[in-house]
Amino acid sequence: MEHLFIPYELALKLKEKGFDEPCFTKYLDENKKLAHNYLYYLDHNAIGQINAPLYQQVIDWFRDKHKISIMVVPNWEHHKKMDGWDCFVDSLKLDMDSPTFFNGISEDYYSGLDWSIKEALKVI
Repeated sequence: MEHLFIPYELALKLKEKGFDEPCFTKYLDENKKLAHNYLYYLDHNAIGQINAPLYQQVIDWFRDKHKISIMVVPNWEHHKKMDGWDCFVDSLKLDMDSPTFFNGISEDYYSGLDWSIKEALKVI
């Protein structure tokens, strides 16, 4: 289940950029590991606490708060076999000539999400 949560380094960057949504768990300061009790409500304003959001929470936060869409979709080689994951970071604002901020390719899905979130953090 831990793979559903944003890695510590990204959670720290998200906090610096203003992510303060309630989360199911947090990272323990001393070892940067997830707390084992997943089902409790955290005080997201606690000093020194690094919340551990789910990937979906972060994707929703970018979409709702910053009008940025993050998508990671299969890349099909000649429509015959999957060849990695295409990653897109797009603006949802209509006032831009080109809505795509970044695009790339990743070998696995969660690495693609991590890359996309890092890129999205650059534009907020």
